[in-house]
Amino acid sequence: MSAPSMLSPMNDPNDSGSGLIHVVGVGLSGVGSLLPEVRQIVESATLLIGAQRHLEAFSYLWSDEAITEPSQCPNPKVDAWPLGNFTQIFADLLERLSTEPHTRAVVLASGDPLFFGIGRLLLASIPAKQLVFHPQVSAIQLAFSRLKIPWQNATLISVHGRDEQQLVRSLKQGDRCIAVLTDGVLTPGAIAQLITALDLPTQYRLWVCENLGSDQEQISDYWPSQLQNQIPGQPPTFAPLNVVVLQRQLDTLEVNAPTDNLP
Repeated sequence: MSAPSMLSPMNDPNDSGSGLIHVVGVGLSGVGSLLPEVRQIVESATLLIGAQRHLEAFSYLWSDEAITEPSQCPNPKVDAWPLGNFTQIFADLLERLSTEPHTRAVVLASGDPLFFGIGRLLLASIPAKQLVFHPQVSAIQLAFSRLKIPWQNATLISVHGRDEQQLVRSLKQGDRCIAVLTDGVLTPGAIAQLITALDLPTQYRLWVCENLGSDQEQISDYWPSQLQNQIPGQPPTFAPLNVVVLQRQLDTLEVNAPTDNLP
């Protein structure tokens, strides 16, 4: 049996008849975060689907204008569909591929689409054989890399659209290292309040990693009480795109060791 071609339909950006959907992870630096061959896949698309900020990163493909409506782009060769109702978007995508099989469809996502991302939802709606994933380094990977903490045994939690129960269980179990993809409800300040309210027998140090991979990247570290009380009545405000890393402090020496904000 002959070896597969390096430009099989799985990775040929110019393949137009396979009905494949390329799912591309994008970092905060946008176009610059993509490998050349993955960027070529995006730039050869005739249909782009993604969040507003992801579509705007590639707006040079059709216009200098930002996208505000899920309608055809000024360039008739490229359509842009902002993500809204996932179920409807995926149904429309399958219909488009059925009626226009030569469509080159690309779904833009954050980081690794299969790590607490849109990949799971796509696989629930679209046959796996039609999906090709091109992951970006995830925010959690970047967080541990910046902190220089091995993370093969870390507990990884996303609270997007979820309650805090998994985090509560991990804290009560005394998991040594926990990474949390936060949302607008379970913010770094809310996590600090939760740790304090649980009155745990062990202490945790908390790192807030913001805008990882962008020019606005910032990492700071706190004790939960510091994060709650840094500005009385007004906790610090963090960028919406942040990861919180919690590390259990093992002994008194670690607990009392002086720490400064990381650069």
